[in-house]
Formats: sequence, structure tokens, C-alpha cells
Amino acid sequence: MDADAYDELDRCLAKIDEEHLRILSMRIGDRLDTLRMRREQEQLQRFRILDRVWFLHEGRSREGTILKINRRTASLRLDDGSQWNVSPHLLHRLEDDFIDATVVEKDDQQPPRDVWKDLLRYLPAGNRKPR
Repeated sequence: MDADAYDELDRCLAKIDEEHLRILSMRIGDRLDTLRMRREQEQLQRFRILDRVWFLHEGRSREGTILKINRRTASLRLDDGSQWNVSPHLLHRLEDDFIDATVVEKDDQQPPRDVWKDLLRYLPAGNRKPR
């Protein structure tokens, strides 16, 4: 917006009483929430369950696997076994060649956790097959 548009907006706002300003404020807040939620949904659509991702927390890179896509976050199982809910704008997909290099370097370590067992707890009981 240019300076003239801001001046016009200020003139219009000066004519509105307090009650209507509060209503306008709530409507603006609702609109901002809608835009934020839409942006988060678009960001979440970049990811799929079982994608390998990383994010920074307190200056440290943390890696994990997406177990579930929630409305506003992705539920991750980190390589250290902890579980995190992370906003999609903080997540980065690990590149396939980086994952392959990591697996080769860590051949002597324990195999990764069985991610499928972690996923089972998100399925409704009726959808689980008995063993």
C-alpha cells in the first residue's frame, strides 16, 4: 500500500466507534488465522508419512521420521527415540543420497526402530490386523 492508502485508512478508522473497532479487530484476527492455517496446510502437504526430515532446535540439527501429519504440525520420531510435534515451516526433507551415505557410515550400529510399530498406534483398533 502506498502512503495515500494508509492516510485514507487512518481517516476511515478515526470515524469508527470503539465497539465497531473491536468487531473489526476480531474479524482481522480471524482472517489472519485463516491465512496462517492455509499456509501451514500448504507446507504440510510437502511431506508424507515416513519421510525422513531434519530441523534445528537450540542450534542443533535433529533428524527423524514423520509418523503422523496433524492439522498444524507433523509428529516425528527422532533418531534418539524421542517424539516431537514440529511446525512444518521448520522441517526440511533429508535428501535420498544423504540418507544412503548415513546408512553406509552407520553399518556397525543397531538397526533403526521399527517405524511401523509406531504407526500402528495411530490406527483405529478396528483397522489393525491380528497377528
